[in-house]
Amino acid sequence: MALKQCPECGGEVSSSAASCPKCGKALKLSNGKKFGIGCGGLLLFGMVLSALGGKGASSTSAGTSLSAAAARAPAQPAVEVGIRELLTAYKGNEVSADARFKDKVISVAGVVDKIGKDIVDSAYVTVGTGEAFEIPVVQCTFARGNEAAAGALQPGQRVVVSGYVKGKMMNIQLSDCQVR
Repeated sequence: MALKQCPECGGEVSSSAASCPKCGKALKLSNGKKFGIGCGGLLLFGMVLSALGGKGASSTSAGTSLSAAAARAPAQPAVEVGIRELLTAYKGNEVSADARFKDKVISVAGVVDKIGKDIVDSAYVTVGTGEAFEIPVVQCTFARGNEAAAGALQPGQRVVVSGYVKGKMMNIQLSDCQVR
């Protein structure tokens, strides 16, 4: 650790410090430190995208791009689950609910709340019981090329959706959704 002198009070300060410990004067970071902070930010952004399940397209060894839905066809038929049962299970005990539902294909009937796009530009629709201010709801993300299904829906419409349960991140996440 190298020491330098504070330009304000003359005290000794670590070269990696953002401010002087004696007088509190903000110190400039070197270009190397700015680069490190920038790389750390990019790493954090990549980790967030990875945690969201890599909702973007996946790439094959041949370099062609396939959607997650095309890359894995449902191995099991959709299990019908009541919307209240699913929401109550995740509200009560997320760990237990994940053990029951995560990575399974389910089909759930409910009322469309919101239709939009997430941070990676994938179409999604939220489905709940229709009650006001409902948290959590089921967030169904559609695979690339299947956005038209979300575009045809309207808020307040009753709908049956099916998809892979990915767990809960604010809402209960379903991926590769289809409207039935």
